[in-house]
Amino acid sequence: KMSNQADDSQITSAQKGGFCKFFRGLEDDSQLVRIFDRKTYYSVHGDDAVFMATELFKTQSVLIYWDGDSVSGLPTLYLSPSNYEQYVRELLVSRNRKVEVWSQATASQPWHIEKRASPGHLDQLEDVVFAEGVPVSDTPVLCVLRLTQDAAGWNTGIAFFDETSNRLQWCEFVDNDQLTNTESCLVRMGARECIVGSDNMANADTGKKLRELLDRCGIANSERKKSEFDTSDLESNLGRLCKDKSLIAPLSQRPKAMQACAAAIKYCNLSADDSN
Repeated sequence: KMSNQADDSQITSAQKGGFCKFFRGLEDDSQLVRIFDRKTYYSVHGDDAVFMATELFKTQSVLIYWDGDSVSGLPTLYLSPSNYEQYVRELLVSRNRKVEVWSQATASQPWHIEKRASPGHLDQLEDVVFAEGVPVSDTPVLCVLRLTQDAAGWNTGIAFFDETSNRLQWCEFVDNDQLTNTESCLVRMGARECIVGSDNMANADTGKKLRELLDRCGIANSERKKSEFDTSDLESNLGRLCKDKSLIAPLSQRPKAMQACAAAIKYCNLSADDSN
């Protein structure tokens, strides 16, 4: 089962050193695990490797260290193809982590993201998550949340997208200071991942509210730029995506819900998918 004995003899020490420099230059994201496809096996590095060794393998003995020792080197973990499928599924479904799979065409080519998935948007790795004979009880539900505060309370717009049924739902309301209705809404809909605006998160009060809320609910969060919530293309996208056009007009009176729906469509790339 342990796959720290994978044959890495094709990788020179210079290549390992170069990879370590590249890897350490990647942006930190504690909710993301990056997996590197090395053709016959996979590797995981840094904090991701330590997390997987501790939480999934339940032992540090599977770790090796590239370009140094256990103090100076890069913690590294190897996964066999069967390990890879098992742990990708667990990361996305049970651990609410985002996953990126990186690959390179040849050893001299740069690494690039081949596939990415998140708890609410499994699309590119659904062949692994929903592998034949493996039951998955939770439906991946993505939510998008927009918040602003005024004298009346917290103006809340939420969009929910269920990848399995291709259903986009929305609501907008004014919530209290504890965000009680927002929390019950997220729990009731079974949200697995929440898209939030970086502008919301950068605001001290709003960011604190959102982090506390999502932590309580155990929902992974992904930040997106304010431009992702732009609604200028929303009406035309919904006109193409919605079977029932009468549902579009009520949404136009709900600006926060409109922004949430626009971000959901962009994040899931729905407007580019001809099957929708």
